[in-house]
Amino acid sequence: PARRRAPVPPQGVPPESVLVGGATEGAETLGGAPVATDVAAMTVVSTATIRDGFRRVKAIRTLRRTWSAAFLFGAGTIPFATILNNFYKDVYHVGDSGRGAISLLYGVGGMIGIISGGVLTQRAMATEQPRRLSLVVGFSIVEFAAGTFLLAVIPNFGVALVISTLLSIGAFGYLPAYTALVSLVAPPDLRAQAFAWSLFWFALGAILLQVAVVGPVINADGQRVAFVLLAGLVLGGGDRKSVV
Repeated sequence: PARRRAPVPPQGVPPESVLVGGATEGAETLGGAPVATDVAAMTVVSTATIRDGFRRVKAIRTLRRTWSAAFLFGAGTIPFATILNNFYKDVYHVGDSGRGAISLLYGVGGMIGIISGGVLTQRAMATEQPRRLSLVVGFSIVEFAAGTFLLAVIPNFGVALVISTLLSIGAFGYLPAYTALVSLVAPPDLRAQAFAWSLFWFALGAILLQVAVVGPVINADGQRVAFVLLAGLVLGGGDRKSVV
């Protein structure tokens, strides 16, 4: 039988991981059954904890800086759809079916944003200029912030309808570039946790600031003032994301 050799962990697997299985220098193992000799065929069972993963993700400067941006951006974007619906109801007295159509337009703008963001991301990767990814993310968020501010100050219904459709391009257009950016800077075994922690801060910002800041502003001053506040929060997040 062929002499056995110790399995070599794949690149990026932390030392606390355990390899189950093995590889041989020949084509057979004990019993004569063929076995794949490439490392990718071995099963990796990780014994690392969530705390270990958090510590390793936090050590990556680029990912760590996106957390504060995600906190602000989540606070500005997650409550936006609900505020937008109430805005057209209270300010322009649009009925249920009309507000449903406005939400549809908002979704169409978001789809256009994902497509255009994907094209820009592909160009950045094809030309080997990954630094452009952070700029795509930042500019998309700034576009959304600018549209939100205009929505607060423009009194015309038709113009407001166009703006609320166009600003959704930025609200969703950052996603392709951001996911590509995380994939580039995070090791393969940390990518899932990198996305998870970013979503955690994204949701936490929406929960905390919605309850403590955005909600009270809406009750006291109305949706227009709330839109200005949301624009400021999103702009702060876009500024941090664009310089990672």
